[in-house]
Amino acid sequence: MRLFIAILLPEEIKNNIFKSAKIVKSHSVKGTYPQKENYHITLAFLGDIEEERLPLIRSIMNMCIVNSFPVSVEDISSFHKKDGDIVHRVVDASRRLYNLQEKLTRLLNKNGFFIEKRPFSPHITIGRRVQYQKDMSFNDICEISEIIELSDVTFHASSMHLMLSEHISGKQKYTSIYEVTFPE
Repeated sequence: MRLFIAILLPEEIKNNIFKSAKIVKSHSVKGTYPQKENYHITLAFLGDIEEERLPLIRSIMNMCIVNSFPVSVEDISSFHKKDGDIVHRVVDASRRLYNLQEKLTRLLNKNGFFIEKRPFSPHITIGRRVQYQKDMSFNDICEISEIIELSDVTFHASSMHLMLSEHISGKQKYTSIYEVTFPE
């Protein structure tokens, strides 16, 4: 089972982010773009995990409950890669998001799960391996007024989910298989 732990987004936030993705896609010649229903904020990528380890993962998640907290989805940005950019919306959250991710990662590592050691950079991926049209650059896309208008939408993170990642009929599908709700 290919698993990760994430914060899911309300529909209106997904719609806002999807508009960003459409703008990026319209100014690129290559890239892959996640389906709108798959937008999320990854807290921990677990990879391929045996089903018998699910109770331990659920137990760890239950030890990491925090009060719900605001999350702001801000400007568009990118991680530059050789085969094309990973374009994303920047996530700015309260310290609770960072504390949650840090505790989750520490407990997962302590219990034998390998979690990446690179610094946590909360984001929502809208395109992978993106290559821009010849007359466009990423900076040009950022200057398009529609993207500026799409910045700074906020929601309350009220739960985290253990997500199953599968390829079904040639498409990536993410399914929540466990949820931990945060108190208000």
